[in-house]
Amino acid sequence: MLVLSRLIGQSFVLTHQPFGERLVVSVEGIVSPGKVRVGFSGPRSFLVDREEVDAEKRSRSGGPASPSQPLPRGETSAASLPPRRYERGPR
Repeated sequence: MLVLSRLIGQSFVLTHQPFGERLVVSVEGIVSPGKVRVGFSGPRSFLVDREEVDAEKRSRSGGPASPSQPLPRGETSAASLPPRRYERGPR
């Protein structure tokens, strides 16, 4: 696992190769000790969920329940669930 340190307002970028699609993850604030608020910005083709929500979607669809077991390319594990849209809120 790669662990990065960022300050509030700083970001890191995930790039999907070979397509070059980018997901920017920004630290928006510290809510309490041990809890941060993050923002996501990228193409709608990226689905962003908490790990436990992703596991629930995978179990409903019969797909792998663990994030360490990626889905086959092109397979959508949560076809029956609408994607969630994330937008940057006011600062």
